[in-house]
Amino acid sequence: MCDFTPRPPAELPKSQWVSYKKLVAQFHPLAPTEVWQHGPGNLKQLITEWFKEDPTFAGLEVSTWCKLLRDQDAPPGSTSMVSKFCFEYTPSREKASFIRGPGR
Repeated sequence: MCDFTPRPPAELPKSQWVSYKKLVAQFHPLAPTEVWQHGPGNLKQLITEWFKEDPTFAGLEVSTWCKLLRDQDAPPGSTSMVSKFCFEYTPSREKASFIRGPGR
């Protein structure tokens, strides 16, 4: 989760919230078997548990920062929905500088 930063829901446009599917893709190769033993939905439960006490979300209901929203990655014309978290994608500097190359 180091590449994702919790943001106040009123400050981050919902179009920028991170989808559960993206988080599953990030975690799947790295997560221990325990995360997947109850199915991929277990990860959503873990994330809400990990972040419900985060200062950014203090005093907020989980439903305020974890919502079922339209899946923007779905085929055009689809009304597919996906859970999204109010996290901003903030890749680590080391990874970003590696991708750009030195001095860029």
